[in-house]
Amino acid sequence: MNATAGHTTVKSTVVSYHHVWHVFNVCTEMASNTAVSHPGSARRLGRASIGLSIAGIVITVVVIVIVYGNVFVASSSYCSDYQYRGTCYTYRKYVGSSGSCSGVKSSVNYCYSNSPIYYCSGYTYLGTCYTYRKYVGSSGYCSGVKNSTNYCYSNSPISSCSGYTYLGACYTHREYVGSNGYCTGVTSSTNYCYSNSSCSGYTYLGTCYTYRKYVGSNGYCSGVRSSTYCYSNSPISCSGYTYLRMCYTYRKHVGSNGFCSGMKSSTNYCYSNSPILSCSGYEYLGKCYTYANYVGSSGYCSGVKSSTNYCYSNYLPSYCSGYKYLENCYKYRRNVGSSGYCSGVKSGSYCYSNY
Repeated sequence: MNATAGHTTVKSTVVSYHHVWHVFNVCTEMASNTAVSHPGSARRLGRASIGLSIAGIVITVVVIVIVYGNVFVASSSYCSDYQYRGTCYTYRKYVGSSGSCSGVKSSVNYCYSNSPIYYCSGYTYLGTCYTYRKYVGSSGYCSGVKNSTNYCYSNSPISSCSGYTYLGACYTHREYVGSNGYCTGVTSSTNYCYSNSSCSGYTYLGTCYTYRKYVGSNGYCSGVRSSTYCYSNSPISCSGYTYLRMCYTYRKHVGSNGFCSGMKSSTNYCYSNSPILSCSGYEYLGKCYTYANYVGSSGYCSGVKSSTNYCYSNYLPSYCSGYKYLENCYKYRRNVGSSGYCSGVKSGSYCYSNY
């Protein structure tokens, strides 16, 4: 139709052009015949012929543009198949209001495409064909795509969730973890943890534990400790005494200066996993030593030297600047008589002492 219209326009334009050219020739001939007898008229006819020449050139250019323009439009707008919204398509098929369309679907439910249009024998949703469709409700489990009317579309059989459903997904485990509890899956607004983890016990920091016990901020924990819970794969208990989150077998009050072979608390209790014995030798800084010798400010000490220049050691002293008696070194030796008081070790009437 466009091509026919184009040819009509070209034909009428060419006829007009021929008419103008005929007039131009007539004017030229008249100017030649009148030139001798009427010079003034000849000049007027000459000017008219020049004007007609210019008009002929303009018309020629317009004709060329119109001819080629119509040919280009006619060739470019031609579609041998199906045209929709300015685009040419190879295939067109009526698919209905809910039919699947792999191309462009019109308002009257036709599908336009450049590839073969296949019919969906199942269920169509959002332009995709699905084999199965099932109503699952607002909270029902859907392994495919769920629409606003609570239908589930899937290409695999739609089965019910045998575990726990949350936000359209199926989980095998659900556990209440509180507002700050750890969850390996998804935590709901009601502080439930939904997970597919195979942990049948308690999960903490990605690890599964058999036992969980509230031990408080200072309670004993033999496994991994959270802020107040203890997680372990062995029974959590302390049959002895707990101090600084450690379990001890023995506890004994030893006083402010008493010897302690384990850990001594601020309340002067000694915690230990071995029997707590009294010190039969010399105690210094919570430890028991066999020997205590006065060595002076410059004396050698093979153990621990106190601020009062005593050497506490479990080895025999090699140097004694005072008085030596029974392998011990003493600062003082006094003659107190046979019945006199001695604060150290008495030998006969002599008293060996460091005080």
